[in-house]
Amino acid sequence: MNQWLTNVKFTTISTFFLAAFVANVFIFKIPAIGIILLFFMLALITPTIGRAAAPKEARSTQFVFGLFVLLSVIALIGSLFYYLSSFSALVAVVIVLLAPSTAWLLKKRAGKSAVPASTEHDPLIELPKKIKVIGIAAAIIISALTITVILIINSATENAVRSPWTIISPMVFLTFGLAIILIVALLLKAQERALIIPLVSFGLFVFLSVTLLVFPIGYGFDSFIHQATENHIAEFGTITPKPFYYIGQYSMILFLHYAFLIPVEWADKLLLPILASLFLPFTWLTAATHLLKEKKAAIRSLIFLFLIPLSSFIVTTPQGLGNLWFFLIILLSIPRLIDRNNLPIWPLILGAIVTLLIHPIAGIPAILFIALLSTDNKNEEQRFPRLAKIFSWLVILFGGLALPATFIINNLRSGQSWGFNFSGLAPTSLFQNLHLDLFFENRFLPILDFVYFFGWNQILILVVGTIIGLVWMIINDRQNKGANDRSPLQIAWIYIAMAVILFINFIVTAAAVDFSFLIDYERGNYAARLIPLIIFCLVPFIIIFAGKSLTKIQEKPTVLKLTSIILLTALITAAFYFNYPRKDAYETNHGFNVSQADIAAVRDVDHDAVGHKYIVLANQSTSAAAISQFGFTNYYDNQFYYPIPTGGTLYQLFLTMNEHPTRETALAAMDLLGVERVYYLVSDYWWQADRITETAKTTADKWWSVEEEKVMIFEYEK
Repeated sequence: MNQWLTNVKFTTISTFFLAAFVANVFIFKIPAIGIILLFFMLALITPTIGRAAAPKEARSTQFVFGLFVLLSVIALIGSLFYYLSSFSALVAVVIVLLAPSTAWLLKKRAGKSAVPASTEHDPLIELPKKIKVIGIAAAIIISALTITVILIINSATENAVRSPWTIISPMVFLTFGLAIILIVALLLKAQERALIIPLVSFGLFVFLSVTLLVFPIGYGFDSFIHQATENHIAEFGTITPKPFYYIGQYSMILFLHYAFLIPVEWADKLLLPILASLFLPFTWLTAATHLLKEKKAAIRSLIFLFLIPLSSFIVTTPQGLGNLWFFLIILLSIPRLIDRNNLPIWPLILGAIVTLLIHPIAGIPAILFIALLSTDNKNEEQRFPRLAKIFSWLVILFGGLALPATFIINNLRSGQSWGFNFSGLAPTSLFQNLHLDLFFENRFLPILDFVYFFGWNQILILVVGTIIGLVWMIINDRQNKGANDRSPLQIAWIYIAMAVILFINFIVTAAAVDFSFLIDYERGNYAARLIPLIIFCLVPFIIIFAGKSLTKIQEKPTVLKLTSIILLTALITAAFYFNYPRKDAYETNHGFNVSQADIAAVRDVDHDAVGHKYIVLANQSTSAAAISQFGFTNYYDNQFYYPIPTGGTLYQLFLTMNEHPTRETALAAMDLLGVERVYYLVSDYWWQADRITETAKTTADKWWSVEEEKVMIFEYEK
């Protein structure tokens, strides 16, 4: 009877939801209503999907699994339609219309055989015991984080700056630090878990959202390209040529846009910071509760979430979203490895496929990890253990060259040289590329000295924590073993093997793959993208180290506990600062954000050039502004009419103009792409901008400035 009433209630609520959804999509078309309906849909169907994906897990974990599977399915369906035809608004609407009925079928299929949600590994089942104390602390945390957000928003700028920290009030570190010190104290206490986790999510969102809040126009170059692509697909249903990757992210963004009327720009900007802030605390806790077998230790380990490399999550890009999906796969695989028969593997396989559709640098490692997980010869249920062992070794042996091979194949496909330098694999070259030095400098600036000591040694510190955690796992785990538990090494080997595979990929890519076709400062970027993935593979051992060490600290005298709280707060605040581009006594970021002056300049150029074929020689920020304003409008000989970071002849001509602006260089650019006009743009923040400007005035046909001479525009004609 109760089951029948539940089904009737689900059907009634679903009917009202679908009626409101259809009315908003086709009649009202109000984004605010769309956002409300989006959260309503997630609350309605995510728990049901989660019970199917993780039937024996706790309700909080089931919700995380359900959301992970739902978003992965949306990305997969959108990608399939995109590759087969186009991903249109109709497809997105049909997905929403079918979602409740699909969830109902899953619910009905479970029926009486449904497994009750576990409480053994649920970190959120205890309610606050000291509600007055925790209530005051929570109020202070929320207030401090809100003030932090307000201070950042009040510093928002449309001017070009090297670092957000040059314009944000230093008070931000005091308010953020106040919130963090209370969060750390509550996590160490590990009692009021149901309330502290939302506070951690809020703190993590602030931790990841500085560029989102301080740069309203946008930040970085890649994000502008992807937003322009998403807008193009939203308008035309597809883009030509169709990319072989990225579409996993595009599908999520376009689904939010088509179905819930969220503007593409805002769906893109908010997607990754919100998903990372929502997913990571809960998935970390799920993994920690299974690893540590003790809820208080698990909650304490959450402090270290802020100390791992999270900079790829500050701006929505396919690489960042792919990194998040890879990290979630690592964390969500832990229950399957530790508690056998507890977790079906299909959600992880689905997630790995979607990761590949989002970005290959994260997707290929995700596929390799799933291959190791599926062929785990130490699994007692493995039907063909010898064959699985052989396959696992093949994955390990050949997986170490998977990404370099992908880069080479991509080079050959695009008509470039195969780009592999065997001399880079010499032992001396390999050692230089590892950068294993302990970085320590003293600029007699105590705060910055501390920040950079942590920032420059962050990876080494985490590796040391990994080793200690692995040792503790092997030595101490025996006393907590149950009859069905596997030995620590049987659990650890897959994560260690995956980290080794990625480490080999890193050193080979850094030392031997030729990226000379890229701009100088972009050439080391691809290898560096593997470092966070390596750390993500080591997180299980970092969790053990964090949980056990912080539990030991909690048992020490009050003075030591207070000292630890202050030190952890200082480290997290240092990580907050180090997460973003910097301009200080130690380091100066070479890039600038896109400014209103860049937008004014590209609009002026476009207006002046009406009726003419033209190209523009400008810096990366100005090129990003052009993409944001006009999309992919002009190509000449398959080359975009502004220089882009992938290099090419147009960018080289831009560098030549920077050295010495001449009419000959401008004419060479016109002849190269068959145009009749060239515009050369000079930003006032360039080194030697005054010299370049005065020289260009003697060679250009005409010139003018925008935004009080923040950008000078020089025009050359044949």
